[in-house]
Amino acid sequence: ALVSFAFNLGEGSLADSTLLKKLNAGDYDGAADELLRWVNNDGVPMEGLKRRREAERAMFLYMAARQDTMRARKRPLSRLR
Repeated sequence: ALVSFAFNLGEGSLADSTLLKKLNAGDYDGAADELLRWVNNDGVPMEGLKRRREAERAMFLYMAARQDTMRARKRPLSRLR
């Protein structure tokens, strides 16, 4: 989702964004919500961009949840014996 976002907006936009700040702080829900702010073209909300950002957000949240599940399944090394 972030690759799609960065490709669409340009990495400079991502580098200076609140989205990246939230992501780096571990606020994945907040970062996902930030995707929904990037829907304007010259200040005009675009329906196509709204749909794209909603899809990117859904993909991002799905993958974040999946990563959490994978981390939860891993057993500590001390339990492997």
